[in-house]
Amino acid sequence: MTQKLDTRTRIDADWVRAALTRGWGPEWARVPLNPLTDWLGRTTGDSWLVHARSHPHVLKIRLDPAEQVAPALYPLRQKVMAHCRRHGVPAPNPVPAADGGTVSWRDDLACELTPMLKGAVPNHAGQDQIVAVVRAGLRLRASLDEIPAHLVTALAAVIRPEPADWRRAVEQARTELLPVAAHRTDDWGRACAAMLRGVVAAEGLMAAIRPRQVAAAVHGSLCAKQFVLSGGRDPQVLGLLDFGALHAGDPLLDLAALADTAARVRVGETAQRRALAQFLDCAVRNNLLAEGQEQLLMPLLLTRTVPPLIEVIREVLLDGRRGPGLVEQFDLYDPMHKTHVHRLLTGPGW
Repeated sequence: MTQKLDTRTRIDADWVRAALTRGWGPEWARVPLNPLTDWLGRTTGDSWLVHARSHPHVLKIRLDPAEQVAPALYPLRQKVMAHCRRHGVPAPNPVPAADGGTVSWRDDLACELTPMLKGAVPNHAGQDQIVAVVRAGLRLRASLDEIPAHLVTALAAVIRPEPADWRRAVEQARTELLPVAAHRTDDWGRACAAMLRGVVAAEGLMAAIRPRQVAAAVHGSLCAKQFVLSGGRDPQVLGLLDFGALHAGDPLLDLAALADTAARVRVGETAQRRALAQFLDCAVRNNLLAEGQEQLLMPLLLTRTVPPLIEVIREVLLDGRRGPGLVEQFDLYDPMHKTHVHRLLTGPGW
């Protein structure tokens, strides 16, 4: 049995080379390595760029406790991804490990090696890019709905952390963090205050939703950064990334994230309405969204995105942390954007 890694131990290049040797062979360990950074610009050790075989790869090490799922999930996830690829979804195909699987273990940590796709990952995309993203996202959702029942049952049996309590997050925003942010006069303090007011304002939307007792295979993280697009006038989705949050749950979560992404189209509210209308039309025509369910999308997404937003704001306000990815984090979790999308989805004109 391997000895569990002390979380205080640094994952350095030597550790990574040993993991590559053990999992994929010594030839993978003789190539240059570069650690990737998080939104704070820190090299956390959980993602490494591996310059191998004339094409860059990414080694992902599941260091985050929230990502340290039961080992049984990994073969299930590969079956789900293979199913999606057969249905035309460009899901990444990890490099097979020496034992025939796609995950290698070192010090009780799961390591996965995947080719890096070259393409664009736009945050606020053009109309053609949004059309390609929506088409690919709905194809994924349709393929997940066709996962065999025994695989969904197996996914549901995998123990995973419960979603963070959004009610507690709202209370922290109101009583703990907003008073601190309101007394700040710098730009980041004002930005945090705006985000926190958006969280408090969205409380009614979240409180009105009731959890649905449904179980389907859910991607769980279908935001804009998961879509790698080609260039040109007819963009295509080259890859749909990161099935790390795959679980059995409510498929509306994927549709909510996709609607949120569709509304990030450039050039104002008219373009947003057009993109959301196209999303709704395609989702309804393909029996992915029933009449009236558009009202559930943003409230559901808010319940999942408010808690991590509060954790980011806590780091900014109380720990004084900043980073090159902070604007992107705020943009991804922005409750005001989601409230605006809810208004567009449910207001007059649909």
